[in-house]
Amino acid sequence: MHAKRNGYSFSYREVNFFRSSMDLLLQEVEEAAKAKKYVKHNSSVGIKDATAEKTVVILTGSKENSKKIISLLKGYKENVIISDGTISTGFECYDFNLLVISAVDIFKTSGPKRKLFKSEFKQGETIIFSDLKIGDYIVHRTNGIGQFIGVNTIKSEGISKDYIKIRYRGEDILYIPTNNLDNIRKYIGAGDRVPKVNRLGSKEWENAKQKVKSNLKEVARDLIELYAKRGKLQGFSFSKDTPWQKEFEERFEYTETDDQLRASEEIKQDMEAVKPMDRLLCGDVGYGKTEVAIRGAFKACMDQKQVAYLVPTTILAGQQYEEFKQRMKDYPITVELLNRFRSKKEQSEIIKKIKLRSR
Repeated sequence: MHAKRNGYSFSYREVNFFRSSMDLLLQEVEEAAKAKKYVKHNSSVGIKDATAEKTVVILTGSKENSKKIISLLKGYKENVIISDGTISTGFECYDFNLLVISAVDIFKTSGPKRKLFKSEFKQGETIIFSDLKIGDYIVHRTNGIGQFIGVNTIKSEGISKDYIKIRYRGEDILYIPTNNLDNIRKYIGAGDRVPKVNRLGSKEWENAKQKVKSNLKEVARDLIELYAKRGKLQGFSFSKDTPWQKEFEERFEYTETDDQLRASEEIKQDMEAVKPMDRLLCGDVGYGKTEVAIRGAFKACMDQKQVAYLVPTTILAGQQYEEFKQRMKDYPITVELLNRFRSKKEQSEIIKKIKLRSR
C-alpha cells in the first residue's frame, strides 16, 4: 500500500492473518524479530537510510492478554513492544521498518458472536487462512463451489492487499481479501467424490440452494409425521439399575469424564421411561462413547433383552466385539460377532440363536 498525506509518502501493507491463530502470530513475530533490513527512508521526512531490526508492536486489547503474550514471547523482547491497546487491522510500514499486529481477535473465545448475513450459512467449517491448502474445495455464500488455488498480492489505486484465489468453471477466478473470509466455508461432501464446480455469474448455485430448501421442507414434513406417530407409541420401560449394574460400572478401569457419567445417566433414564428413547450421542474419537454404549447394553441385558450393536466397518466390529466381550466376561451374557469374516455356518448359527431368544 502506498499512502500520501501532507506531501509525505509511506509504503505499507495490511497484516490480518491472526484471527484465532496464535501459531501464525508467533511465526510472524519470530521472523520479524530476527530479520534485519536495509531501510531506505524518505528523505523528505529527514530520516537517514540505515540497517536496522524491525520493531514489532503487538496490541492485545487488555492487560490480561498482554501478560499471556509476554509469557509466550520470552525470547523476543528487545524489539517487540506489547501493549493493551487496540487497532482494527494490523499493518507493516516499510519506511519505518515497523510491524503492528492486532492480536485482539485471538482471545475472543466467549461473549456474543457476530451475526452472519444469513442463518443458512452459519453451518460448516469456518475458514482460517492458515488452514487453506492448494486444491481445497470451498463454498462461497453467493457464488457456490470453487477451488482454492493460491494467494495473490494485488495493487490497485496505490493500495496493495493479499487475496485468496478461487477458481470456478471455465477458469473464472474470484479474488477475496484474506481479512474478509466470512462468506466462505470449506466444502464438506459425502465420501471422496469430487464436487461439481460452479460457474461464476450463473444461476445454478441459486437453483441448487432452492432445490435443497424444497427437499428439506419435505424431510421436515416427514419428520413431523414420524414424531407425531412416535409420540403415541408406548415403549418398553426398563427396570431400575440392578446391583449387578452398579458392580459392572464400578469395574471400569478408567476414571469417567463428567460428560460420560452424565450421558450414561441420561440414557438409562430414557430407557426406564415409557416413551420410546430418541437420543443421539456424539463425541470425538477417544472420548468414551463405547463405554456409555456398553453400560446401556448391559442394562438391557439385565431385563432379558437382546442388543444389536451396529458399526460401519468390519475392523471396528472386531475391535468393539473384543471390548464388549472383555467387559462382560464375568456375567451370564453372550456376545457374538456377525460380519463377513464369519463362515456361512457360523452366521447361520448366530442368527438361529437370535431368533430362539427373541421368542
